[in-house]
Amino acid sequence: MDIKKLKKMTELVNNKMKKIHSSNRYNSTLRSHPSELAEVRNVLNIASKTLPGHKIYFENMIEKAGFPNFYLSDTLDVLKHILAIIEI
Repeated sequence: MDIKKLKKMTELVNNKMKKIHSSNRYNSTLRSHPSELAEVRNVLNIASKTLPGHKIYFENMIEKAGFPNFYLSDTLDVLKHILAIIEI
């Protein structure tokens, strides 16, 4: 996948996560949103292949995304990190 497609996909998932995060009264975990967890893991998997210099980081995030203490705010941070890497 090319960088433009990864960027678009990441932005879409990021916007979706922002909406979910802003609608929650408490900081829920990504694990409590299974379809979004799958989308985030998909973005991370594609990022690990498209941005090979950061492969280990993204693979670790794929694993951590399912942990009970991986919050939506953590997810937003990771997605922002992907977008920042793409912009460089």
